Amino acid sequence: MNAGRLTHFLTPLRLDTVTSAETGEARQVWTEGREMRAERVKFTARAVTRGAENVIAADAVYYVRIQHPVSDGWRVRDRAGTLYDVVVEPNREKGLKLLKCTKAND
Repeated sequence: MNAGRLTHFLTPLRLDTVTSAETGEARQVWTEGREMRAERVKFTARAVTRGAENVIAADAVYYVRIQHPVSDGWRVRDRAGTLYDVVVEPNREKGLKLLKCTKAND
């Protein structure tokens, strides 16, 4: 992988279950990891009308190094603040992970 192409930065978010010490309530919290460099391969955005609602659906594909701790079900956030749901495909020959990202509408 050419390091000169790693021009984008992503922050991984992992879903953890936390139990409150006072109440015993279990709740889910997104925990941030360390920022990592990524190469954006593809970006697609389109306007979608669902009923009376207009939203922007965005998909992106990134390459990251295989050492970075990202797996299926996690989320990533780019520096612009856009949140994506992630599906990971490892590519052991190149030493990379292919992150297929779909914009999360939260």
